[in-house]
Amino acid sequence: MLNFHDSKFLKSVFDAKLIPKDKKTVIFVGRSNVGKSSLINALCENSKMARVSSKPGKTISLNYFLINKKIYFVDTPGYGYSSKPTSFTQLMESFFVEIKYITKCVVFVLDSRRNLMINDKVFYNNFLIDKNIKFFIVLTKKDKIDKQQYDAVLRDINKNFKIVKNEEIFFSSIKDSKSINKIKKQINFFYLN
Repeated sequence: MLNFHDSKFLKSVFDAKLIPKDKKTVIFVGRSNVGKSSLINALCENSKMARVSSKPGKTISLNYFLINKKIYFVDTPGYGYSSKPTSFTQLMESFFVEIKYITKCVVFVLDSRRNLMINDKVFYNNFLIDKNIKFFIVLTKKDKIDKQQYDAVLRDINKNFKIVKNEEIFFSSIKDSKSINKIKKQINFFYLN
């Protein structure tokens, strides 16, 4: 099994035609400020690798991280915040065309405290389902919700997404190493299969 300790920032890409294609990729996608960068840092046990900001919309490029010299993690711009809503769609459309055959999986990151929004459903339907890309869902900030909110967010996801098994949904907190380790195992499952 791969651990992700040997990791480093590689480069930022603003044009999907310039992305590296020499290694398999794991792509982190979600709304602005859901915790994509923080999740990458927790997985790699390096709190300073991916830039984290409390202000949404800070990531504007595809940020590549080289993991164990074998695989790329890609931190993507958050959707739903930009004053130019088409910019995310155009970048991601061209990105998925370029990387379809080197993508091992998409980590679809959602904030467990928030209800699903139209942008979440559009990404799910237009990218994950229409393009037949393997994915699993990570609900971040589980330490900030109670059992009632936990149950409500699961109902919301199962109502709106065609999730085959609840095993494709992971609740996580960057403060909880057990939940982070489960996500590491899931990424390894996709990488090795």
